[in-house]
Order: sequence, then structure tokens, then C-alpha cells
Amino acid sequence: MDKWLEEQILERSNRNEQKVLDLRHQIHQDPELSFKEFHTSERVKKILEDMGLEVRSGIAGTGLVADIVGEKTSDHPKTLLLRADMDALPLQEENDLPFRSQNPGVMHACGHDVHTSSLVGVAWILNELKEHWSGRIRLVFQPAEESGGGGREMIKEGIMDDIPIDGSIALHTLTSEKPGTFFLGWENISAYSDKFQIVVHGKKTHSSAPQNGVDAIEIAAHVVLAVSGLLKNSISPMERATYSIGMIQGGTAPNIIADRVELTGMMRNIKADTREILRDKIGKVAAGVAEAIGGRAEFIFTEGYSSVYNDPKLTDFVAEQIKEQAGTWLMDIDSEMAASENHFKVQKLPMLGAEDYGFYPQRVPSCFYRVATGDAAPAHSGKFFIEEKYIKLCTRSMTSLALRFLMDYDK
Repeated sequence: MDKWLEEQILERSNRNEQKVLDLRHQIHQDPELSFKEFHTSERVKKILEDMGLEVRSGIAGTGLVADIVGEKTSDHPKTLLLRADMDALPLQEENDLPFRSQNPGVMHACGHDVHTSSLVGVAWILNELKEHWSGRIRLVFQPAEESGGGGREMIKEGIMDDIPIDGSIALHTLTSEKPGTFFLGWENISAYSDKFQIVVHGKKTHSSAPQNGVDAIEIAAHVVLAVSGLLKNSISPMERATYSIGMIQGGTAPNIIADRVELTGMMRNIKADTREILRDKIGKVAAGVAEAIGGRAEFIFTEGYSSVYNDPKLTDFVAEQIKEQAGTWLMDIDSEMAASENHFKVQKLPMLGAEDYGFYPQRVPSCFYRVATGDAAPAHSGKFFIEEKYIKLCTRSMTSLALRFLMDYDK
């Protein structure tokens, strides 16, 4: 990509910065929970339509899709999907801000207001410059990253089926690194996160006649102990996998031997094969233990989020662009970081947290990168805080990466 376009990205990100911040403030003041992002969706839709874009709305409830098509001709135009999530968290905001949440018990405490407003900023720049590039940018504003898998639902409704898509990119704010830092990993960078239930069935009887019943609570206790050794015995210690039982519910009275107990837990695996091993083993061990004591156990697996897989080739390309351009993007935002060699860091190990973006790499080569925008408090905290000057770093980086993908990436 030529130098003039990079200069235009900087100039237009400055020109549009206050509009991006104004939108962010509106969204932050009016946070909405998963699949209830009605006001957020309407705000974004109006802005996109005011740009002259055709917007498909109501996807998975509140999701939006809009395409920007470059006007330059090309023999091999590419399509890149850019995704932002819109939902907030069920938390009470503790920050004293002029635009603090006006919805009691709901807060943007994970940066999704930044993701959404920044992607709108990207759209403004790309649309203003569309006569200078070829290809297509698909903008996806999705609901329910935090709860419900909005990305999965939008994909089910066909947002990646109507045209060939060559790749996708998404970003996320970050609190664990110095503001202005880019954080990027290769291959699996997050975990599969799945819920499971073990329902133990026994036989109810009075505690004065235990010989007439089968104690589901006793069975459940043995099941918990039996499955606790599965990681050691079934999964290589070199793999990253874990599970826990967080809820046990059963019994009706202290003098009644229970006939039913429900164990509910979570599994987290970096790779699909360890996920399947644990899924199979937990169910078989629970059933075997219950049968040995005279009862029965059923295993119910609820698929959650997929691991985010950063395509190595695309991630190499993204890393190269960030290393080359980050100093320029940062120059008028944070001159100290711009001059530093520490504004790019490699994620060496996958996180065991989950991220809804994992559904997109199952369909196309994808890259998920993070931008440190403030380290005052961790995400999912009532004191989560964004240093707003770094929002422009999100806008600039994604705009530049998008255009460089369309112009320079050899798929």
C-alpha cells in the first residue's frame, strides 16, 4: 500500500476521532445485554445508512451486516470480514464519568463499546477512500459475545454464505499490558469453553431404611472423586485443558435419601482432540461409577465457544504490518510508545478464557489481535476503564490492516 493512503488513514482518523468518541459515549451510557442490543444496533445502522451503505439488520436478533465495495478495478479482488461485538455485561459501573452507564446493573466492562465505535470509524475511512482501493469489506456488528454465541448464530443465518470470503480480522481491547501495546498470538490462542451436566439417578427412601434405596448423593460424591483424576490419566501434561464442577444440587430433606443429584461444570480445552477425550471420558466414568453403586448417570454436554485459531500465514502478515506501522500509528497518540521497541508483544501461551470470535476461523483464515487501551482495572470489573486516546489506535490499525490485506496479501 502506498504512503499516500497511509497518510490518509492518519488524517481521516484524526478528522473522525470525535465522532467515534461521541458514538462510544452514547453506547457506553446505554449498555445492553446479550441479544438485547436494540438501541446500539439502531445507532450503528443509522450511521451506516447515512454513509450510503445497504445494511442487513435483525440477523440473530440485533446483528448487522454491511459491505463497502472498493471502486478500483482488479483482476483478483478479495473480500475481508471485519467483526465487532456490541453487548455489555451485567455489572454496576463504579467509574465517575460524564458518560457513565445510565442502565442500573449493566455496563460496558469489556470494551465492546470501543470495538463497535471503532469499527464504525473504520467504515467512515474506508468509505471515504473507496475510489482508491479494490475488493470488498464486510462489516459485521454482532450481538451476544458475552453470553449466547452471537457470532455462531449470525454465521448460522448465512453471513458467510452469500459471497466468497477470503479472511477475517477482529480486535479486542487489553488491560494486562501497557497502553499502546499490540498483543498477538499464533494458532490456538483461546479455549473451547463448554458446559456439562452429570445427572445422577438413585432411588428415594427414608433414612431409617437405607437398604431400600440408592443414595444419589453418595454416587455423586464418588463421581466427583473419580472424574477428578481424568486430566492426569487421560490428557498429556503438555496440553492445556481443565474442567471443574461448580454446582451440586440434590436432595429434598435431611431424612430422605435423595434419588437425583445434578452436577454442573465447565470444560476448557485448547485443542479439539482433548475436548473430545474429556467429553467421552467424563461421561463414561460417571456412568460406570453410578452403575457400580446401583444407580444411573447421564452426561449432558452443551457446546460453548470454539477456540480462536489464528491462521499462521495471515497472522504472519498482520504481525509484519503492525511491526512496520505501529510507530507511525502511535506517533501523535503516545510518542514514548511510538519510539519504544516494546509496542509489539507475542502471546506465547493460549488463554483458557473463551471468545466468541472462535466461530469465524472455522470458516475462513482469521486473525484476532489485541490492543492495550488502559490498565487501570481488569475487564469484567466495575472499574474497567479505557484511555480514549488509544481508541484511535484501534481504528487506524484495523483500517490499515484491511487495506493492506486487500492490496498486498497473497492468499
